[in-house]
Amino acid sequence: MCHRDLLLRIHHHLDALRQARKLYAPKLAPEFNAIELFSPDELRLSKLLKELLSPTGTHAQGAIFLELFLQRFELENFLPIPNNVDVSTEKTTNLIANTMRRMDVHLNFGLAAITIENKPRAGDQENQCRRYLAQLADSHPRLNCLIYLSSSGKPPPPVSISEDKREDAEKNGRFKTIGYPELIEWLKDCRRECQADRVSTFLNEFIDYIQKQFVGIEMAEMQEVVNIALENSETLQAALELAQAQDDINQRLLAELRGQLDPSLNNQGWTLNWDNVQRTDIYKGFTVYFFPWQQQYSVRFSFEKKNYAGPIYGIVKENVNILPDLLEVRDCLNQIPPRPYESSNKKSKNWPWYREFISHYGDWSKHVEPWLEIQSGAMADMIMEKAQAIYTALEEANLLDQLGGNAAPPQNPPAS
Repeated sequence: MCHRDLLLRIHHHLDALRQARKLYAPKLAPEFNAIELFSPDELRLSKLLKELLSPTGTHAQGAIFLELFLQRFELENFLPIPNNVDVSTEKTTNLIANTMRRMDVHLNFGLAAITIENKPRAGDQENQCRRYLAQLADSHPRLNCLIYLSSSGKPPPPVSISEDKREDAEKNGRFKTIGYPELIEWLKDCRRECQADRVSTFLNEFIDYIQKQFVGIEMAEMQEVVNIALENSETLQAALELAQAQDDINQRLLAELRGQLDPSLNNQGWTLNWDNVQRTDIYKGFTVYFFPWQQQYSVRFSFEKKNYAGPIYGIVKENVNILPDLLEVRDCLNQIPPRPYESSNKKSKNWPWYREFISHYGDWSKHVEPWLEIQSGAMADMIMEKAQAIYTALEEANLLDQLGGNAAPPQNPPAS
């Protein structure tokens, strides 16, 4: 079977599946998800986990959800669950010298404790996991475990904890890495044992949300693709060869995006500085300059994680060590209403103001929509819309000059 035939066959099968879903949409509402409507950030997701894990949660199912969690992730040494187990969010690390960080979800069993470091999108701070392990060792030396809950199941980066220290903690049962997709089976366990229809409905919503956000393609569609690929040796060979071409496809589409942006930016008198973005890169993307001379601050679009994941955009410093934060600029840009696919306003040492892309834009390796939008030109239009919104807001507030660090342009600026 040739590659084109396989692609067309998969397309027709998926199209038939989607048409059937559309036919029954008035009764099933397959695209509706109550959790997704609120675009939950890290804190809200932590609160959802806290509510489900708490024996005194409003789900009214007692400790069964927590018990199923401990069993599913091989934490049986925390059983049996005491009557006074306390589950909280944002617990302060009060036993670590010179730092007051907040642990996302903390389970206090009395003589034992579990902390869940929830990382659906954001990156780690320096020594973050190492310090949490130290906090647990001091507060509950008898029995403790730090769970690193990441979007894909990848362990924390070395900046958070060295590989040697992490592996030692794993061998001692004091550290576990779990991916959000792994929560799906636990949630199904909970749904099976749940006695309340309202809570079961919520569990279904949570499962669907994780499936869309952290797995990407929906389960029914993924299974249809797998079934076709495994039909015979010809379809399998064609499918594997197409999978090997993914990097080349991504690179061609990114080059197409650059080709779309260049003339649009030039028409505004702006310039584009494009990184060579590869699948294995982090902190790569492209920069937009509003002026024909070098700015000390610029508008940046960047992937903060590998595999085209963690895309953000905002104002970035050209020199982190000497440039101050732009408080007036940040306050001004905070007034731009965020779209449903954007996070709330954020800031960091490098970025005086930025927003994360969420929903299907949050991880381009798991969602096909961003690549389809590049091909259609919609992605370039969206990026231009973001840049224009920033420019207009700062121009109207007479703050554009601050992007040059209040430095005057050269006497004979070069042509754009």
